Amino acid sequence: MSGELINKSITSEGLLDGEAFRLGEAQIPTAATTTTLTVASPAQLFFTGSTVGKIIELPDATTLKVGWRYEFYNRASQAVTITDNASGLVAIHATGTSLRLTLAANGTAAGVWVVSVTSAGTAGSLSLVPLIVNYGANAGTGRYLEYYPERDSLSAPFVVVANESIRAVSLGAEALSTGTVGIFKTTDLVTPIYSISLASEDRKLEIALSVSLNALDEICWRVTSGSIQKPFMGIYIG
Repeated sequence: MSGELINKSITSEGLLDGEAFRLGEAQIPTAATTTTLTVASPAQLFFTGSTVGKIIELPDATTLKVGWRYEFYNRASQAVTITDNASGLVAIHATGTSLRLTLAANGTAAGVWVVSVTSAGTAGSLSLVPLIVNYGANAGTGRYLEYYPERDSLSAPFVVVANESIRAVSLGAEALSTGTVGIFKTTDLVTPIYSISLASEDRKLEIALSVSLNALDEICWRVTSGSIQKPFMGIYIG
């Protein structure tokens, strides 16, 4: 005999056993649009398609309980951008990977999300957590940002451990700023491999990139024009 019990909310504070378990799911074709999730959205999303520019905005975290979880599976040929409810970048969901997001704090709409990535590819493709660089004061032209605290990235660069690519870059500032930051290999400090600019802005995100890096490349970051107030950057490699 089989049956089905439907209850919109069950809380168990003890052991809960079962022979089978299924999360609600949805199939999301990629498109240059933003899909905003809510407390009623399914916990599993499967991405398909080949269009660049899909963005998933997570729900207002204050409407969720700590421990709320989403699982995303990217079967599309393009990366999907995941943002919090305040448009902050949470992750770039690369093609061929699965992504688990768990809410760690819900005191603001953005919340604090913990990201776990599983890849069907090589170990090198797992580097989807951003490299963070910054400078703690006004950064004018010529200023190298810091990857290691209190060491400029020219004297203490980031070392690439496998052949990979930069997939996305974010740039922020404490206040509205106009300036450009270049990403350089230490073997060529004249021509950047990529640049990102603010124009009277304090946030910029550029996605769907494919900037090649080779194993043992050493990377540094320098303000190449303008002035940026307390800049901070995220560089997503995969």
